[in-house]
Amino acid sequence: MRSKIAIASVVLLMACNRFGGGLNRHAPAFNGSVVLTSALQSAMSNESLGKLAARRGRLPETRQLGESMEREAAALHADLASLAQRRNLPPPSGFAEKQVALRENLDILPGQVFDRGYSLAMVQDLTGTISMLDAAAAHDRELGEVGARHKVALTEQLKVASAALERVGGSPFGFVP
Repeated sequence: MRSKIAIASVVLLMACNRFGGGLNRHAPAFNGSVVLTSALQSAMSNESLGKLAARRGRLPETRQLGESMEREAAALHADLASLAQRRNLPPPSGFAEKQVALRENLDILPGQVFDRGYSLAMVQDLTGTISMLDAAAAHDRELGEVGARHKVALTEQLKVASAALERVGGSPFGFVP
């Protein structure tokens, strides 16, 4: 059982690492369209995963986090979609491959393992989203304004996700936002 949890956790960690965050600290030149599309995909994914967690979470904290993530991701998505529309950017046609893999992996996890995997995924995603929107603000005023409108809610959700993760045993990898 421990090996299944360890394998699922490794797969989740790999699937969650959407925004780089690895050892390569050399960022390519800023491209607002790419950042906007990535943020839209992330918001769509978080909305979908929030629904899943609200339905499948074993602990009340996981279900509440899922409901909260679903609402905030929908609001963020609406703001980002409005900005994309003003810029004549087509909406993303679906989720990024890593987001699909994350959904599939979470979907097969049982009970408290699901709670841990979902909480870990949200801690990582929220950390990446906040960082991405903060970095974008230096290059793109409108994207920075969207980020600023949602930063308080995203930061609060990060605290809730971190607390939920600690409740189920913390990150198996020692990940700390």
